[in-house]
Amino acid sequence: MASQSRPPNASESGGLIVVDEEDTRSVVMEIIKSLGKKLMQGDFMDIMRVSRPASISYPMTYLQAAVQDFSYCLFLEWASSTQDPIRRLQLVTAFMISGLHINPMKMKNKPPLNPILGETYSSQREDGTLIWLEQTCHHPPISNWEMHGPNGSYTFMGHGTLVAGLSGPNTLRAYKRGKHIVKFPDGGVIEYTTPHMNISGLVYGDRTVNFIGQCEVKDPVNMIKCDITFGGYNGWGKWFKSKLSSFFSSKKAPSDFFEAVIKQYSDNSDKTIEICKGGGSWLEYVEFNQEKLWQIGMETGGTWTDSETFLPSDSRCRPDLGHLLNRDIPNAQAAKDTLENLQRHDRALRKSHK
Repeated sequence: MASQSRPPNASESGGLIVVDEEDTRSVVMEIIKSLGKKLMQGDFMDIMRVSRPASISYPMTYLQAAVQDFSYCLFLEWASSTQDPIRRLQLVTAFMISGLHINPMKMKNKPPLNPILGETYSSQREDGTLIWLEQTCHHPPISNWEMHGPNGSYTFMGHGTLVAGLSGPNTLRAYKRGKHIVKFPDGGVIEYTTPHMNISGLVYGDRTVNFIGQCEVKDPVNMIKCDITFGGYNGWGKWFKSKLSSFFSSKKAPSDFFEAVIKQYSDNSDKTIEICKGGGSWLEYVEFNQEKLWQIGMETGGTWTDSETFLPSDSRCRPDLGHLLNRDIPNAQAAKDTLENLQRHDRALRKSHK
């Protein structure tokens, strides 16, 4: 039995079941068929190199979607206001995990538009938070961002290469390779990595989004880190059983649950000292020492809005996005083709002048 805070479309075994649309499933089937020879050879390739039709795209660009991942930036403000490095590490961990559910719930089974080289986007919040993003590479697709908290409370910067590939005929796996760095006015620095996204049911079965694998939140100044393992807390013994006995009739937690262990580490040794434990689910909550820092449904403290001033290269100026927002699929496809062809032409010119 699931807890009351668990979303109704969360799978009992783990992850979020997204609404399927037959036109989307059929288009995905055609893409997989077009890659059939490579799949038979075991080459599941980077699907970011495959042009997707506008009909299965969500009316948002990748840069706009990336901003949504950072919606719970109030955790970064709280992290800035504490001098306790362990508490700061916990709050940055909550910031990272709390944003994981937003895009899957919003976009469901439709991906955002692929970014165009040179594309930019800027957004702001009522409290003065500002963020700027730019697509700085085409292949591999690299996005850079810089976010400033209100009153200089923090600077959050980084870059990411989105890698998405078929890990089988019915499953897609994606992850962001790059840096996430938070800097605080007192000289504190925290870096983190993100888990892999796994989408199953591309062709048959329930289409389910989940996060899997391991990631890390690290404070190199104080030499502490939080190791996070997604996959249902298997093997956590008494702690695991006590946490889930009131939520689930099964002894095995859904795979959207994770365990988090904060450790002290040393550059001179592989040994670490365990400081505290935490856990939760990217679909439910984040807690440390039995204190819930985040719970799904919690207010974000503000909303992102388009910046009043923006460059001509801003995402909102893309004609294909405008047509998608108006549900004009034929013109959206034509505009998308024009942009992608221009990008390929520019890339060929750069190569010829090397």
